[in-house]
Amino acid sequence: MKIEERVAQLERAVGVTDPAERELVEKQREAAEAERLKRLSVLRLDLAKAMAAYLNQIKSAEGHLRAYSVDVDKALLQISEMGRLSRLISGKDTPLPIDSFEAERRFGCRHSAVMGTIHGHEYRLGSLEWAPGHYYAEDSWYEREKDLLDRHVKPLTEKE
Repeated sequence: MKIEERVAQLERAVGVTDPAERELVEKQREAAEAERLKRLSVLRLDLAKAMAAYLNQIKSAEGHLRAYSVDVDKALLQISEMGRLSRLISGKDTPLPIDSFEAERRFGCRHSAVMGTIHGHEYRLGSLEWAPGHYYAEDSWYEREKDLLDRHVKPLTEKE
């Protein structure tokens, strides 16, 4: 039986005419009310803790996302510069791994792979949808990019 139901039952019983019984019923009602207030106090404290934890996670996520945005922006500018320099050195088209559109595609697919690890949001979060790709969330972005650059761009940095 819920505490609220017990309090209501006890309040109905307060109409008892026997003074000793009335006193017992009143004590039971007061005990039930004290228990209800205690439960509410615990629930309020739990809610306040949950609210603080949520706000801390939001603050952390916002900071990381803003830093990520800046880093991706800088990386895309850098890849454009590498493409420009590679064309000047080789006199040929930009190697595919440092083509701006290809780099953007890799960033998008890797971002989607990581975002797809959000529990219950494997394919979207609100209006944002994750693009399918052949990247895995646990892959090291750095190692994959380094491998591509070592194979396709590094030779352009060496003397002929």
